[in-house]
Amino acid sequence: MGGRFVDRPIAAAAVEGQGIYVLGYSNSGRGGRKLSEGFGEGDFWLVHLDGKGTLLWEKNYGGERDDRPTAMIALRVGGLLLGGISNSPGSGNKQAGNQKGTDFWLLTLKGDGTILRESTHNIGKYDVLTSLVENRDGTLLLGGYARSEKTGKKRADKKGINDYVALKLDAKGEEVWRQEVGSKGDDMLRRLFVARDGSYILAGTTNGSISRDKNTGQGRHDFWVVKLGDKENEEDPGARPVEAFPNPTSGFTNVVVTEPFETGEAFLYDLNGRLLGQYPLTGRTLPVDLSKLPIGVYLVNVETDTVTGTVKIIKHD
Repeated sequence: MGGRFVDRPIAAAAVEGQGIYVLGYSNSGRGGRKLSEGFGEGDFWLVHLDGKGTLLWEKNYGGERDDRPTAMIALRVGGLLLGGISNSPGSGNKQAGNQKGTDFWLLTLKGDGTILRESTHNIGKYDVLTSLVENRDGTLLLGGYARSEKTGKKRADKKGINDYVALKLDAKGEEVWRQEVGSKGDDMLRRLFVARDGSYILAGTTNGSISRDKNTGQGRHDFWVVKLGDKENEEDPGARPVEAFPNPTSGFTNVVVTEPFETGEAFLYDLNGRLLGQYPLTGRTLPVDLSKLPIGVYLVNVETDTVTGTVKIIKHD
């Protein structure tokens, strides 16, 4: 589906009992198989499908300039969180104005697409949001980076520019803290996620030498992984008998039994109770492959001689 120009999917989320939401970028107006009119050069475009892929509704979000989505998650309390970059002032159905150049833009939506809250967050002149994470307490973590405003060898090294950037927001969307991590080179955060202990893992690429926060290096362009602690998000791994990470996942997930055991089995079910897989447990970590299963929610039930427990796993595209 789509209009006459560029319509590109970015992210999808399956919500139990509501179907599938697909977030994309669109600079098409109404026409073809696109029913909603655009607001500017390009918009966030959200499509809601039922479980059989039938269109329920679709909506555009944006201002008079260019607004590009980069991430979407389904929230624990219901609704959706959409994130991306925007250089539009308050216009169209975008109320929050930009502070400088291109900023992070967040929208919290009801399940019917109604905007509950929106906000913009500025780091530099051209900011790129790459990741959204919801913590167990409803707080949010945003990950991304800001591109340099200047180019060339004489470019000044400015903290927060061409660095990994993480922003924590409270449940109302207010900023709690921000953390910049980087070198004197170009550091681009590609993915941010929560580890089992409640810390944050930042992963991306760098061409920086050993400098500032970077104390390792292999070549001219490297993968770079950073771990950030957050005391307010720490969790005792033994508090839950069974965990899974990464979760959500598009392929493999690791099911972890947090207590020692001698014998045990794990069972994979869909939400209809249909058994999809049965696995003997030979260690406390079990890789489970969901790559060939449809987008949705699955349950892994673990039974050992010391503990039993179930973990819910979300499969996305």
